[in-house]
Amino acid sequence: MTAKQKDVILGLFVVLAFSFVYIYVIPREVPVLSPVTVEALSPDFWPKNITLGIIFLGVFQIVYALARTYPQREPKTQPSAGQSKTALMIGLFLAYCIAIPFLGILLSSVLGMIACMLIFGERRPWVLTLYAVIVPLGIHMFLLKVANLIIPKGILPF
Repeated sequence: MTAKQKDVILGLFVVLAFSFVYIYVIPREVPVLSPVTVEALSPDFWPKNITLGIIFLGVFQIVYALARTYPQREPKTQPSAGQSKTALMIGLFLAYCIAIPFLGILLSSVLGMIACMLIFGERRPWVLTLYAVIVPLGIHMFLLKVANLIIPKGILPF
C-alpha cells in the first residue's frame, strides 16, 4: 500500500467515523431538553461544531493526498529518531496517567515535564527545574483558584 493510499484511507475513515458521530451519536447522547432560542447555548453546539471541524479535516486530508506528489523512498530498516520519541512519549503519557491517582496531578506533572524535556533533548538543569516547576504550578493554581476546579491530590501526604 502506498503512502497516498494510506492517506486517502485515513481521510475516509475520519470522515465516515465522525459523520456517524454527527448523525447518530450526538442526537442520541447529548440531551437537549427544550428548544433553545440561541443556538450557541444549546448543549449540542460544541460537539456538533467540533465534529464538523474534524469531518472537514478528513475531507482536507483526502483532497491533499490526491493532489500531492509523493517522493519515492527506500524502505527503512531501523526506526527513526522521531518514531523512538513517539514511542517514548506514549509510554510517558501512560505512566503519567497511572501516576496521577498516587502522586496527584501537580507532582505527576512536574515529573512528566522533566521526562518530556529530557526526551526532546533539554539537558540544562536550570531550564528543567524552572519550567517543570513553574508551568505545572501556574496551571494548577489557575485551575484551583480561578476556575475553582477540584484537582486530584493523590494518596501521598504531600
